[in-house]
Amino acid sequence: MTPTAGIIDWDSGLMFVGDNADLYRRMLRKFLDTYPGAAREIATHLSSGETESAQRAAHSIKGTAATLGMNTLSAAAASLEESLRRRLPAEESRERLELFAQSLDLTMQAIRSRL
Repeated sequence: MTPTAGIIDWDSGLMFVGDNADLYRRMLRKFLDTYPGAAREIATHLSSGETESAQRAAHSIKGTAATLGMNTLSAAAASLEESLRRRLPAEESRERLELFAQSLDLTMQAIRSRL
């Protein structure tokens, strides 16, 4: 089993687009193009004191990932968003950001292996 197995629920993502495989592939490609540096972007917002911008970025990825069947990534983004919204201690937010970054990386690998 590969490290990316189970990272994406392909059937769920495909169902969201009405079983239109071409549309789903286009959406996955757009995800690859749009979010490769998302973890770095969020970290930059946090280091600049732009917590609300970091929270919005996590929220955006949470929704997009859920729509496309990326449940692990969506959960990691939700956890990060919550830590920022609740203004949890910086160490906890950093840990959640690291988990988000790892999940994003695995998700990107899973998409690339499938396209």
